[in-house]
Amino acid sequence: MKSFFFRPKNIDDYLVLIIKIGLSLVLFLPLFLIIKGFYFPYIVPRNLIFRLIIDLIFLLNIFLIFKNKAYRPKFNKGYIIFFFFVLSLTISSIFGNSFTTSFWSNFERMDGLVNWYHILMYVFVLMCFVRDKRDWKFLLNTSLISAWIVGLIALGQKLQLDFVLASSGGSRLASTIGNAAYVGSYMFLHIVLAFYLLISKFKKKGYLIYYGISILFFLYILIHTQTRGAFLGLALFIFLLIIFYLWFERKKKNIYYYIILSSLIIFLGFFLLAFQQKDSSWVNSNGFLRKLTNISLQDTTTQSRLVIWRNSLEGIKEKPILGWGEENFKYVFNKYFPVEIYHDIGSEVWFDRPHNILIQHLIHGGILGLGLYLATFFYLIYILFKKYTKEGKWLYSFFWISFLLSFLFHDLFIFDSINVNVILYLILAYLFKTLIVDNTEREYISLKGKDYTYLAIILILIISFFFTFFLNPWNSNRLLIKSLQQASVANSSEEMDLAISNWEKSFNLTALGNQEKVETLPQILQSVLSNKYLDDTSKSKFAILTEKYLEELSKKNIQEVRFNMLLSQYYSSLSHIQSEYISKNILLLNDLREIAPDRPDVLLQLTSVYLSNNNIVEAKEIALEVLEKFPWAKSTHWNLFHVYLMEGNLVELENILNNIKEMNNEKLGLDFTDQEYLKINTIISYAEKQEESSIVELLQQF
Repeated sequence: MKSFFFRPKNIDDYLVLIIKIGLSLVLFLPLFLIIKGFYFPYIVPRNLIFRLIIDLIFLLNIFLIFKNKAYRPKFNKGYIIFFFFVLSLTISSIFGNSFTTSFWSNFERMDGLVNWYHILMYVFVLMCFVRDKRDWKFLLNTSLISAWIVGLIALGQKLQLDFVLASSGGSRLASTIGNAAYVGSYMFLHIVLAFYLLISKFKKKGYLIYYGISILFFLYILIHTQTRGAFLGLALFIFLLIIFYLWFERKKKNIYYYIILSSLIIFLGFFLLAFQQKDSSWVNSNGFLRKLTNISLQDTTTQSRLVIWRNSLEGIKEKPILGWGEENFKYVFNKYFPVEIYHDIGSEVWFDRPHNILIQHLIHGGILGLGLYLATFFYLIYILFKKYTKEGKWLYSFFWISFLLSFLFHDLFIFDSINVNVILYLILAYLFKTLIVDNTEREYISLKGKDYTYLAIILILIISFFFTFFLNPWNSNRLLIKSLQQASVANSSEEMDLAISNWEKSFNLTALGNQEKVETLPQILQSVLSNKYLDDTSKSKFAILTEKYLEELSKKNIQEVRFNMLLSQYYSSLSHIQSEYISKNILLLNDLREIAPDRPDVLLQLTSVYLSNNNIVEAKEIALEVLEKFPWAKSTHWNLFHVYLMEGNLVELENILNNIKEMNNEKLGLDFTDQEYLKINTIISYAEKQEESSIVELLQQF
């Protein structure tokens, strides 16, 4: 610890100390959690705190670089490749659908170019100020402490301790990170770190015990996150490392050699047995084993991801070199919607990530972006192999080669998270730095006239970055939550005016999350309209606000299907008040149909709107189209049922009901569900009032 933190003697030392404290604090990001008062509380606060810390230490770093050449890093080609990867994403985003979205991302993800720039800055600072292996190992050990705290909180969730934050993942442990998949990946990385630190201190018994216990504890937590991708990544890492050990140590064949060989055989035998007996009670009684052994091409989740990946490649054919831009996977997903993932009402049909980082980079950055991302890893693999051939020592090189390959494999099952990226890029920075020699001596230079100029510029930048990347987004997010709470309980026009004022302040503070801010308006509008304490003027004011921002954002990006479907639903919900909304809705939905021709929600909604406008011919055309695309989905049959009902086509009505009845008997073993019987009876009651005796007679048969 003394080698990392030291007693400062001059201004340079004080700045270096601040930077090193910042680098240490970043490793505790998973513990930064503010539960109340934030929109996406598990994501937004820690990402903003990360940016705040990185902005400060990076700008202080830049000042020191101008002031003292000893703080200038020696780059290797790996970092340069990573820099060009981020640059390629920037260029892709400039030519993408929405640079604002690509730059800022949103509250739910907190990714985008701004995130990549901060990761790039983070790695840069690490390479400047972590000079020797003792300092690196201090940071790696510090990260283990953070992982222990995250793990202990997860253990408390497992034991259902009252004083521990309940897991947001239910039986899957989510700790303070809030997502069990992220916890699994986080533990995978720390098992690797603990293993590396163990073999570097193998002859010291105390360290051996500590790191050994850490590995077992982190593995226990990983298993109870039930995260298959992280476990498979770890399994591949262990498998590769054992294979390398058995190869390079084949001439020794001591007792350790046979123990490791036996362990590999037992390990493989156990999981082969588990897969072979996946229907047995001993497998099904264990949640993790049950989930792991259910991996198959027939698994619903697996099938969904495979067809999403398949259709995503159609987007690559359209923009192969630069891709679609950061955060723009959703446009590819909508344009090339995989019809197989839609089963019926309630199916998950909105994806902004392919749950595969490699395909994500291929979509976002094209062949160039993915190539540069992979090149960062494979360049390190090349340098590590070169180090082995030069020194003849296999363990260091092939330990990290095993990790790099296994992490890329792990990339096939996850998407990015700041919790994981902070540790991943700490490791990559460690490899960047330790694979080159830096013998630069520090040379103190006293402040001169131009140094004060540099300092003034840096201070201005610190203040600017503080407001742009931290304070304004922080306040915007909190004001959003505050305004939604105020609007939902407003009992007077004054209270509603205050809610609207806070919402508009939130919207105007930063572009980050602006689409999400507008998406909240239709949600809260329904409760406002039903609020008996509010007068019509207040309700009208909120409705006008909702319409204004929905239409403004729609005009800026008609390609944003999910957002525009909210506008369509807004039009539908108020079309009985404003008849012009029907024609607006038809135009909007036909535009969306051109953009996303295979999306069932667009086609079903368009059918409904045509029916509300008594345009049966157009409604039938769309209803037949969506039924042809999704014949297995009952919702498409009911959709056509409503068309034939308005048309009065008794023959086709009977055919549709018989088809639905047959589908129900095949899947559920009954004619109709309770909800469907209720629907039929409601229609019968309405038909009786309208004296439609033929329809009543037909429906009563069912």
